[in-house]
Amino acid sequence: MSDSDLIKNALESHVPSPEGIKRFSSVLMPIFRTERGSELLFTKRSMELKRQPGDVCFPGGSREGGETPLDTALRETWEETGIPAENIEILGQTDFVVAPYGAVITPFVGLIKNMTVNDLKLNPDEVAEVFTVPVKFFMDTKPEAHYITISHEIPEDFPFEYIVGGRNYPWSKGRQPEYFYFYENHIIWGFTARIVRNLCLILKGEI
Repeated sequence: MSDSDLIKNALESHVPSPEGIKRFSSVLMPIFRTERGSELLFTKRSMELKRQPGDVCFPGGSREGGETPLDTALRETWEETGIPAENIEILGQTDFVVAPYGAVITPFVGLIKNMTVNDLKLNPDEVAEVFTVPVKFFMDTKPEAHYITISHEIPEDFPFEYIVGGRNYPWSKGRQPEYFYFYENHIIWGFTARIVRNLCLILKGEI
């Protein structure tokens, strides 16, 4: 077999994914139908958690084993809120988010059937509380936007002699939006706000 055949065979069996990604996560955007219309369910992370304690987010977490992104979202939703997969009608998927720290977050939208928020069985180790927000609120509300600059922190032992320009090499800088929604006494921000905003843009036909 020639080298070109080996390369072709290897590429044909390879499923492309973002290079350098170390962590794959999924979230579910649960929708309950109430007297106020369609409402998104949010969780507030336990203050005992090491990562992002107290933050508002959707049920979700990291992929385990050979799970598909949807498998992860459904499992994490069950573990955090007690909503079983059979009570979730998946309505679709929004755009995935690539985080600057080497992670991909895949969001799904699911209609919760045959349950109300009062039927939830929260995992106190992960979830402090839950609340719902009408989808209409987000459709009618423009989030407050702020931007942060992502730059390189180069260690002193970096081999500058290998690159043209050395220490004066013009490293690229990134600019990342941070969105904030304010609903009653809750602040929804970060990747959760970006995911909500993306859903709204899709629903409005703007992307």
